[in-house]
Amino acid sequence: MKKFVYSMLATMFLTFVFTISATSQNQMSSLPTATNEANWHIYRPDPTLTPGDTMTSDIKTICTPGYTTDVRVQTVKIKKELFRSYGINWRDHSMYEDDHFIPLVLGGSNELKNRFPQYYCPKETSASTCFGARQKDVVENYLHHYVCDKNIAKEEAKIRLDYAQKQIVKDWFAIYRKIKGF
Repeated sequence: MKKFVYSMLATMFLTFVFTISATSQNQMSSLPTATNEANWHIYRPDPTLTPGDTMTSDIKTICTPGYTTDVRVQTVKIKKELFRSYGINWRDHSMYEDDHFIPLVLGGSNELKNRFPQYYCPKETSASTCFGARQKDVVENYLHHYVCDKNIAKEEAKIRLDYAQKQIVKDWFAIYRKIKGF
């Protein structure tokens, strides 16, 4: 019975992932990119600067409460280097979050190749028109709960983690739209 349940969960997750991928392909033409908008990094990092990087894929570690507090490394020196690499003036740093492309809660690393300055959308901005740091946090928390579901086997959690890491890099705002229903 357990194998059947795990198989069903895996099928549901794969359906979710492929639905997001298909939906995001249609939406991508209207979303900001490096070629059609100067501030494209508000939504997505520059893939040459921030391709994404992981530190761990150990489920027990990732799902341990307080894990991210123990491994998070943020210094002014690192932040200044990050902002300089993206061409953002340091005086504007409060408008951005020093974000991990693959979040720490999904095993992302602290390396610069996994960090980017992500814009904070104004709070009064519609959640369906601005995809910034707060919106990505929703996706990160959703995927973390999905991976760390106590009702699934460790093998299933590893499969979920692999897909979650890939999908957040591929198109995190498609996941956000799916979560929010638009």
